[in-house]
Amino acid sequence: MEKKIAQWLTYQPRTRLVFIRSRQLPISFVNFGYEFAKFIEPFLHTSKLPMKAFQFAHDFIKAHTQVNEIFGKYVAIENWAILLEPELKIDLRNFLTSISQNVTVILRIDDSIENDRLYNIDLSNIQYYQPDK
Repeated sequence: MEKKIAQWLTYQPRTRLVFIRSRQLPISFVNFGYEFAKFIEPFLHTSKLPMKAFQFAHDFIKAHTQVNEIFGKYVAIENWAILLEPELKIDLRNFLTSISQNVTVILRIDDSIENDRLYNIDLSNIQYYQPDK
């Protein structure tokens, strides 16, 4: 699977977004949801919630970015679907597109992508890769 992803990344100049269902890669995934829930609790009933959520997500990715010879700069995240909550007001499609321009973003998913849709995210017009489809 690593070779397939690496090959795809060599042809993908704009976005480096990978969705995988398994943990077959020899990399460690960080549990975004757990860390996010701990951080966001004080802001749940405030008007600052969307701003704090976005800033945390951005900072989390920067803090957990690693480098290896296959993926270059990458971050591997699981339990990230909490970002789909409407109260957070995060445009996840634009957020993922933006961060995956400079860092390979590997997201572990529990579902498959059907007709360019994952959960409620429209992935049409976004270049992504799903090696274990």
